[in-house]
Amino acid sequence: MNKEIQPRIAIVGGGLSGLTAAYFLKEEGIEAIVYEKSSEAGGKLARVIVDGVPIDTGALLYSKELNPNFDVLISELGIECERRYLNTFALQIGNKITALNPLALAKSRLFSFGEFLKWRKVKKFINSLSFDLDKVDERIDKLHQISLEKYLRDVGFRQELIDSFFRAFCSFAYVDGAKDLAADFGLFLLAFPLKTIMAPAKGMSEVALELKRRLGDSIKLNTRVVNISQNPDKTFAIKIEKDGQISEETFDYCILTTGGRNFKNIFPEVGFEIAVTRARGVVLESDCPTYKKYNVLIISKYKNEHGVQGGKIKHLPDGRSFYGMMLYQPDADLERVFGKHKVHRRFGWSPAMAWMSPGCRIPDVKTNVSNCFVIGDFDRYPGVEPCVFTAQKAVNIIKSNQSLLSR
Repeated sequence: MNKEIQPRIAIVGGGLSGLTAAYFLKEEGIEAIVYEKSSEAGGKLARVIVDGVPIDTGALLYSKELNPNFDVLISELGIECERRYLNTFALQIGNKITALNPLALAKSRLFSFGEFLKWRKVKKFINSLSFDLDKVDERIDKLHQISLEKYLRDVGFRQELIDSFFRAFCSFAYVDGAKDLAADFGLFLLAFPLKTIMAPAKGMSEVALELKRRLGDSIKLNTRVVNISQNPDKTFAIKIEKDGQISEETFDYCILTTGGRNFKNIFPEVGFEIAVTRARGVVLESDCPTYKKYNVLIISKYKNEHGVQGGKIKHLPDGRSFYGMMLYQPDADLERVFGKHKVHRRFGWSPAMAWMSPGCRIPDVKTNVSNCFVIGDFDRYPGVEPCVFTAQKAVNIIKSNQSLLSR
């Protein structure tokens, strides 16, 4: 690329989408500055060290089929991955625990025989759908107009089964039930156990760590963006605070990572709506033999009086278990679930996950402000995939703009 027109690009937020955008730009020979207000970058792929044990506090795993863009990124970064199997995934309804493999579900009596046959048909239908973010299946668009609950009721499932089984998966979308989710979004969540599930051998935080290694000094930690405004020449004036000192930099492009309310506070001119919710998490330690067989725990909200929703479990040889991304309600009774335990850290995620309500508009990465983009976890389906997908979309537009300028 012609160095005379090398653009200056600011990325606000050092989560997966911000780091990925900077990485893609660097691969094109374009340097970007990533501003991260906390002391560590990584966002939902963060890692904490507890008693010398690394614990991932964010995303658990990915699917090769459902997360193709993320899978390519993993391969490019050279991160070793392992397959995960459903016999280590547990669904807890009340005090009853069921592994999510087909045999255990068949024996669980959770489904009647007729409903089990209907579930097999639904799985076949889900497997026939294309969840490709680049080319949307026409059936997906129709499903987007109705709720997951309506779809499941039309299939013929009891409300109790919808609440106890299907809605459990919705808890990881941080909403209260299937009626709040668009059917396409909900079926995407239900598709995960039907696909090839993978996880980096050392945890998902390895992705963020490798991106940070490759980006080096391009990431500015403990640096808060205070205000953004667009100059008459369409460049951006970005005020930053570092160690109590305020300075201002000028950039040609501005990329904002999700956090709706946050970026509207610093750049009010941006008109961009994202349906997001906040989530609470906790890193805790216990010796709870009930869960020794499992690595992932999903707890149904149906008849749930303790307020724990589930998450990832890491078992150590000394008998201790660490629960690395355990979602919970503000008044959750953790002792009822884990018995004697020790809380190492409570954390509140920023609005990092979008959720799609029936019929809602799916936003693009472009905003009403020229050369300003919003990227992150909001493009139709939840998880790591839209972070990479939207980052690539923004980078492609910048590349296209620069190609036009260089002619």
